[in-house]
Amino acid sequence: MTAEPAIRKPPHPLPQLTTYELRDYRRELEQAISRGLAGPTLVDLRRRLDEVLAEQDYRAREYDAIAARAKGMPMRDHDVTMLTAAELDRARRELHASLALARPGSPLREPARARLRAIDAELGRRDQAETAVTDQAETPAAATARQAAFRCACGFAAGDVTALEDHLFTFPDDDHYELAPPQPR
Repeated sequence: MTAEPAIRKPPHPLPQLTTYELRDYRRELEQAISRGLAGPTLVDLRRRLDEVLAEQDYRAREYDAIAARAKGMPMRDHDVTMLTAAELDRARRELHASLALARPGSPLREPARARLRAIDAELGRRDQAETAVTDQAETPAAATARQAAFRCACGFAAGDVTALEDHLFTFPDDDHYELAPPQPR
């Protein structure tokens, strides 16, 4: 009677094994079971195989859930509306330098171009808004409203301090908000 070699237990708990270690351990268990062992050894091997299969099934379900969430996600948003004019100019110069250094066909080129288009669109939008403001004559009511407004460093403006406090309460993580006096034109 030859003694069957015992299947060693893995060095770590199943959830800590890599996918490859788990796969190899499953193969060892399946091969040992296929040899036709009898008695408590076979029962133990089947129990361990069931644990491995459960862990592999759990990982597959987790992967599928992550992949399903990722399908619904949009591509990276190139939102540059919060950047200052100086930051936009700097980013634009750096992106142009990156594009100049990138090889033709490089995967870097498309995201850089998309970011450049977003920066150009934002600069154009700001120029149009500035032109529209200078073209309009300010009425006395608008001048009064502008002078009475409380302004936040992020650009939010309110006619009374309560509205500004509500705004600051909504964004507690940002400590750069300050009350600023109205700027003369």
